[in-house]
Amino acid sequence: MDPRELGLSADDLEALGYVRREGPEEPSGTDGAERQAVRVPPETSPSAAAARRWLWTAVLLLGAGWGASSYRQLPDPVPANRPDTVFSSGRALSQLVEIARAPRPPGSPEHERVRVFLEDRLRALGLEPEVQVATASTMAAGSADVLTVRNVLVRLSGAASSGAVLLTAHYDSAPLSPGAGDDGVGIAAILETLRVIGSSAPLQNDVIVLFTDGEVLGSMGARAFAEEHPWASEVGFAVSLDIRGVAGPAWVVESETHNARVIRGLASAVRRPVAHSLAQDVGGELDRMTGLSVLREYGTPAIGLLSLGGQESHHGALDTAERVNERTLAHYGQQLVALTRWLGNQDLSVPSGTAEDSVAYFSLPVIGLVSYPAGWSLFVTIGLWLAWLSLVLIFRLRGGEPRRALAGTAMAAAAIGSAAGAGELMVRFLRSVHPEYGRLSGAVFNDGVHMAALAAISIGFVVLVYGIARRRFERAELHLGAMLLPLGFLVWLTLDSPLAAPALQVPLVIALVFGAVVVFAEDRLGSKWAWVGSLVLCACALSVIVPSAEWVIATLTPRGSVTIGAVLALSALLVLPIGDWLIVPRLWWTPALAVIGGVAMAVLAMPWVQGEERHPELTSLILLVDDTMSATPSAVAPDGGDPAELADSLGVITPRRALGVWLTVEGPGEEWARSWAVPGGVGERGPDGLLLPDGVPWVVAGAGPGAELSPSRVEIIESTVVEGRWRVRVEVTPGLDGEMVGLRLAEGVPGDIVAVDGLTLTSQDGSLPLRSVRRWGTAGNATFELRLDAAPDSAFFDLLEHHLRPTELLGEMFFERDGTLIPDASTGSDRLVQRTRVRISRSEGSG
Repeated sequence: MDPRELGLSADDLEALGYVRREGPEEPSGTDGAERQAVRVPPETSPSAAAARRWLWTAVLLLGAGWGASSYRQLPDPVPANRPDTVFSSGRALSQLVEIARAPRPPGSPEHERVRVFLEDRLRALGLEPEVQVATASTMAAGSADVLTVRNVLVRLSGAASSGAVLLTAHYDSAPLSPGAGDDGVGIAAILETLRVIGSSAPLQNDVIVLFTDGEVLGSMGARAFAEEHPWASEVGFAVSLDIRGVAGPAWVVESETHNARVIRGLASAVRRPVAHSLAQDVGGELDRMTGLSVLREYGTPAIGLLSLGGQESHHGALDTAERVNERTLAHYGQQLVALTRWLGNQDLSVPSGTAEDSVAYFSLPVIGLVSYPAGWSLFVTIGLWLAWLSLVLIFRLRGGEPRRALAGTAMAAAAIGSAAGAGELMVRFLRSVHPEYGRLSGAVFNDGVHMAALAAISIGFVVLVYGIARRRFERAELHLGAMLLPLGFLVWLTLDSPLAAPALQVPLVIALVFGAVVVFAEDRLGSKWAWVGSLVLCACALSVIVPSAEWVIATLTPRGSVTIGAVLALSALLVLPIGDWLIVPRLWWTPALAVIGGVAMAVLAMPWVQGEERHPELTSLILLVDDTMSATPSAVAPDGGDPAELADSLGVITPRRALGVWLTVEGPGEEWARSWAVPGGVGERGPDGLLLPDGVPWVVAGAGPGAELSPSRVEIIESTVVEGRWRVRVEVTPGLDGEMVGLRLAEGVPGDIVAVDGLTLTSQDGSLPLRSVRRWGTAGNATFELRLDAAPDSAFFDLLEHHLRPTELLGEMFFERDGTLIPDASTGSDRLVQRTRVRISRSEGSG
């Protein structure tokens, strides 16, 4: 029975020995028999004081989360008129604009222009660059890419070098991408850093700058340098720059196992580091994609600077200089200058250390970089468990019922499950309204809005579940029980990824402090000072939680929304006691506001999905000229393979007016693609075997325009039979001045491709035969060596040429788009493909 039904006021109840409550807290029941353990329900209408406290709590929590964001660490831009001894983002940006004028894939004229530009800029700084030329390859799943890389290198001599400091970024770009972020930012930052270093007192160590080629094809340039260049053995430490977007802070991603010295140096040298050791344990895929893995593979101590903001631009047409955040460029530059100066004056001949020299670390907004030995991780986790068990024991000795704490565990599981469910709904929502889902690196355009929406909804569910549970359980019971799940997850994290453990250990320390206060002084938690103290503890926890959550979100992208929702809910449980001020004066206020706000953010993004410059529509258009539609040419070689007796080569050298077909993909953008095609063949499936992304649903949009094209010329230059297998070497003279020529064995032809231009190829595991090869950056002829089983009399292969500048052959009009449309990088759009089915024969005269 509610005592107020007797007509007594709250003051009367307090005078009679009842504990006065403004919210849902229960009295502890330990003050004696004369004080009754009765919860006094809140007033039927919210008091102004309680409403103000609720509002201030929400506002201050939002402010603390905003202030803890890693994006707050970005420095202000530095104008171009600053002295040469200061890194100027303005000067670097002018270099970036020149670099990222157009896409520069290997073999393109822009690729050559940027290489010459880099050489000229280095000479302007008083240095003498060199170009390393090497043939490199990458192989996977029965296919290979081969490229003649051209790395640009320069060396700045030190006063008394103990080893060289390597600064590296790649200057090639993806086919459709101007490459402003990936990796124009890295190139511009290194060029400006060289200006700064060269204008200051000489460093002790040499500085080597390496602008690599072939990064987007699989870190080919970095591998060629590590394997073949004599300077590689002199590198004592390397700094690799890359970016997967156009904005955000430059995170430190390091590959050192024995990292204590470099992390302490980073803390002392860099003013605003954004670093967390979870980036090493959890960011393996990103490490592989930046080329840092090559340095790790060859045992070179290295760290990387990597930005993850604006990932929708990565490898796409939106990766332009106009979209690059200058503050991001300034952050790269300031950290790179500081690291170069520090490393340039270290004794790099001293070994990095032993396994005991590994540290876990994280950065805080005001304090900076904090680290402790990685070997402590297990002991810290054990200590946290012991502290929690001690609190449970004390809670029991003070009259609590530990079994009731299981309600907190159930509440935490319900909150995490609800948030994960919200993530699943977010994934389904994104798939249904964002046609670019899964075709962009960031999953969708403007993914930050959707992730903010998921964060709001997840927090709303946590507060709702907590508020419902508080109607029947004490704060201490729920808090102690809720911590069981984060502690359990911490055990797995400590054993599996010990360097990632601080992301959870530090907030759990604060959560246990919360728990101690709740257990020892629950009856005094309604005071103003308790409220202030709780906010301070919460802000401290958020300073670690928010940057860690940002890294997880950026790494998983919205496609991982289920996991992201669970992580957000788990994080919210670590600051659970603050929830009491979010469910008073009304339980539904915070959950309703959070869920409505989150849904509103997601819904308001819908008009931007298509037909608007912030969410342009992805479109695909390729012109295919296919000689399989005409008579099949053949190459003839006499049995025995005497090159002097080879038959005439394939094809006609004279250019002819070739008519192709337009190819597009089904779905959004299809109407625009068909607008250029002559009707005919609409709806038919496109031909396979184009050496384009597997699984792309190509359809024929109609006939294409005629163009003056020269077919490829194919000649057998060697033919032998060894142990029943036919070894044949063919030389291809491309008909197009394109970026790539490929060869693919036709289906049903047993055999593999064993060499290209004298480079022997083997699949990574040695078991998969290489059935297709792409030769990039060809200048003149390319030679392919085939090994065919059972010595057949004849065999077929497809020869493909890709010209990534189709407007030079077809005219600008066919690929013109307004600001609401962009080419789809995931399908290899905006190119001309010439394909020829070639038959080779060992029998003289066959054709």
